[in-house]
Amino acid sequence: GRDVHTLQSVTKSIAATVVGIALARGAIKTLRQPFLEFFADRTPPAIDPRLRTATVEDLLTMRSGIEWHEQDRPLGETNTTVQLEKSADWIRFTLAQPMDAAPGTKWTYNSGGSMLLSGIVRSATGRFIDDYAREFLFAPIGIRDFHWKKTPTGHPDTEGGLYLSAEDLARLGYLYLRGGRWNGRDVLQPGWVQQATTRHVVA
Repeated sequence: GRDVHTLQSVTKSIAATVVGIALARGAIKTLRQPFLEFFADRTPPAIDPRLRTATVEDLLTMRSGIEWHEQDRPLGETNTTVQLEKSADWIRFTLAQPMDAAPGTKWTYNSGGSMLLSGIVRSATGRFIDDYAREFLFAPIGIRDFHWKKTPTGHPDTEGGLYLSAEDLARLGYLYLRGGRWNGRDVLQPGWVQQATTRHVVA
């Protein structure tokens, strides 16, 4: 195998791409689905009612309304992402955070929100995202070697845990350049690339 390198937050974009495939395959019905529906068994009892309206799309555009301090604080004890990575259950940790805005109204860089994509794919497809990505994204475009770090609950880390070779990351870039087609076949749903690369938030 080739050397694989940490992709850090590029992992988020690839996780979002896999969510797009689950949507195209009908495992996720619509991006407007409230994302808590995928976490019925893990939702804290005293949840802020606003979070119940947050959709998969809100997570993909980092507008879930969940309070998160990642880019506005140093990487220390008070940084929410540092706290996330020290927690025993990254999904439960994220869902337990307070809200500071109505969903869809405020953009906040939120690695926990990206981690929830791992749980959504698991809930929607019955498979972990690394396994689902291998079959429906990586294999079709010739990616064979990859490593995806796991969190303590066994969910692949979708906020920064994917490792690929430079050549294979370029395959993903080429797939996007070709509008989601590979060798004449749609790997991504027509229209997904345009939607995924359009600016959704004016910051």
